[in-house]
Amino acid sequence: MFPIELKALRRNLGLTQAEAAQALAANVDFPHGASAEEWAQWENGAAPIPLHVVRAVETRLNQKYQAIDQYAEQLEAQMQGGNAVVVLWYPEPNACPDLASWRISQSVAGEVAAMGGRVIAFDAEAYRNWRQGQAQTADTPDNRQRWAQEQFEQSR
Repeated sequence: MFPIELKALRRNLGLTQAEAAQALAANVDFPHGASAEEWAQWENGAAPIPLHVVRAVETRLNQKYQAIDQYAEQLEAQMQGGNAVVVLWYPEPNACPDLASWRISQSVAGEVAAMGGRVIAFDAEAYRNWRQGQAQTADTPDNRQRWAQEQFEQSR
């Protein structure tokens, strides 16, 4: 990967240099990630990009585009008369496992909205109440999606 590609891909993920350094550079050798300065050196070619960073960036991009592809398939079904496609917008990063996941979820929500899907803002308290009312004690992606779909249907 060339330094300019690292920069372009980081921006595609919606991360600052400091965020990428912390979220994507962590491994055994960098348990707390890297510094923003180290990331800047990788982007400007002053230091070689570690292989684990290249792999982490590629993994996150794959996650993003797999999610977009799944929603695109659902949108095709929607055009054929299927259910409305609903994606969650997480207003706060603490609703996701980590900052990179949050940024990716925001990017995916934007792409889905641009393709004709609907976006529902995640409300942690309302979701918790819904889970209790549904006897759905587990906080899972499927339960979050069911909650979002119900929120959309109720808002129509």
